Amino acid sequence: MKLSFTLLLMLSMASSGFAQWVQQTNPGSSLNDVFMVDENIAYAVGGVSEGTMIKTTNGGATWQVIPSFTNAILHCVHFSDADTGYVAGQFGTMFKTTDGGVNWSQVQTGTTKLIVDIEFLDANTGFACGSSSMVIKTTNGGLNWENIDVPVSSSLSSLDFTDVDTGFIIGGPFSYKTTDGGLSWQEMTFQYTSPSDIFMIDGQTGFVSRYNSTEGGGVFKTIDGGNTWTLYTGSISEPLSGIFFTSASTGYACGGYYSPPNGPSSYIIKTTNGGESWFEQDTQFGFNLLSIYFGSELNGIAVGGNLIARTVNGGGVTGINTNNSPVSPGFHLSQNNPNPFHSTTTIKFTLRNKSMIKLEVFNTHGKKIATLANSVLEAGEHKLDFDARHLPNGIYYYYLSDDSFVEIRKMVLLR
Repeated sequence: MKLSFTLLLMLSMASSGFAQWVQQTNPGSSLNDVFMVDENIAYAVGGVSEGTMIKTTNGGATWQVIPSFTNAILHCVHFSDADTGYVAGQFGTMFKTTDGGVNWSQVQTGTTKLIVDIEFLDANTGFACGSSSMVIKTTNGGLNWENIDVPVSSSLSSLDFTDVDTGFIIGGPFSYKTTDGGLSWQEMTFQYTSPSDIFMIDGQTGFVSRYNSTEGGGVFKTIDGGNTWTLYTGSISEPLSGIFFTSASTGYACGGYYSPPNGPSSYIIKTTNGGESWFEQDTQFGFNLLSIYFGSELNGIAVGGNLIARTVNGGGVTGINTNNSPVSPGFHLSQNNPNPFHSTTTIKFTLRNKSMIKLEVFNTHGKKIATLANSVLEAGEHKLDFDARHLPNGIYYYYLSDDSFVEIRKMVLLR
C-alpha cells in the first residue's frame, strides 16, 4: 500500500507540472557558460559571429540581451560580487563590469590565446586558463595579468581554486595542483583523457567531469587532494561537460551528445551523497549542455548551444526512498532509448547486487499498462524491451523498485 501511494504521488507530481528542468527562451545565440550571482541574477555568454551575453533577474524565467561589445566569441563568465564581473574568450579577450553588467571595459590580459575559464577568489586575486597551456593571474582586480608557467603542453579546459594559494587545473590527460598561488605545480595522477570541468569542495575533496563521445564520460572524485581519482558514476557513461556542487553532498553534472546517432541530446545527473551514486534527471532537450550553475540550493540554470534549462526545485524527484532510511539505492534506472519512440523501446537498468525488483509501466492516470519484470535478478546491467504497438500516443511512466527505493522515468510514444 505504501509503495502504491508513493507511485501515485510521483505520477501526480510528474503529470501536474512538477517539472525537473524546464526549457526557457534564449534571446541570444549559442551559449557556452553560465554564472549565477544569486538565485535571481545570472549571466550567460557565448556567440557565433560575435560575442553574445544575456542576463536574467528572475532566476532564468526571462532573459535580456546585453548589447554586444566584442567580436570575440565568449567562453566564460565569473562575478566576484553582485556588481563586479568578468567575461573572456577568443584571442585573449576579456572585459570587466563594475555596475552589474550595464557597462563593460576591456581588460588587457597580455595573451592572444583562447580563454576558457576564469575565477576570482576575492576582489583582487583571479586566475584564468585556456589553450596551449595558458594560465594567467591577477592580484589587482584584473588591472594587470601575469603569465604563470605550467609544466604541460596541452590546452587546459578548467581550473578551480579553493583559496588564493591552493588551485587545480585540468586539460588533455593532465591535471596539476598548486599550493603556492601558482608559483609551482605538482602533477596529479588523473590518467583519463578529455577532462572537461573541475569542482573542488575543499583542498582535499573534489570532482572532475569527463567529455569523450567515443570512450564515454563520467564523474571522478578525489578525497586526497588530487593524488588519486575514482570513477563514481557507474553505468552512467554519457559525456559530461559542466559540474557544480551546492554542498559537500549535493552536486550536478551536465552534458550530452552533439550529433547522431546519440544526439543532439541533453543530460543532467545529480548526487545527494557526495558523489557515491548519481541519478539521471528528466531532460529531453535537443541540445548538448555545456555549463551548469546553482544560485541557491534549489535554483539552477544549465546552458549549451541555443538551450537554456532552469530548475527551481533542485531538479525535482528522480526517486523516493520508501523506508525513510539514509541508504543509497541499489540500482540505477536509465532513460529509455529511443525516446520519443514509435513502437518499441529499450529500458536499461543496473543492479548493484542480486535483488528482487519490479519494473512496471503506467499511463498518466496511474493505470498499470505492463509488468516487464517481477523477479530476482543478478547484479549487473539488464535491458528489457517495451512493445507499445497496441497503445495510443501519449506519455507513459516506467518505474523500477526494490524493497526500499522507487525510481521513475517518463517516456513518450509518438507515431
